[in-house]
Amino acid sequence: MSMEALEKVKQEITKAEDRIRYYEHQDKIMRSEIQRLTRKERTHRLCTRGGLVEHFILEPDLLTDGDVYILLSSLFESEETQEKLKVLIEHRKEVNKRKANKKP
Repeated sequence: MSMEALEKVKQEITKAEDRIRYYEHQDKIMRSEIQRLTRKERTHRLCTRGGLVEHFILEPDLLTDGDVYILLSSLFESEETQEKLKVLIEHRKEVNKRKANKKP
């Protein structure tokens, strides 16, 4: 193999290594963005649902976190609530399944 050919191969290797580093960096950026968006969605969901709970509680400023926990525990332990929750979950799964099947 001539020196020119060897030099050309080394340059190609260097370019390939540079591309690998570039795409690894892009992958890291995208993963970070996914984490940020997921965290943002979760925070929004928690704030929204916390607001919904406070809407139904009389004088929420007077109750402690423990009081609210006891209240929610008793509500969600009831058989009626569990049945309603199962119905809602099944319905949501069906809706999501239909949406997924519609997507091109």
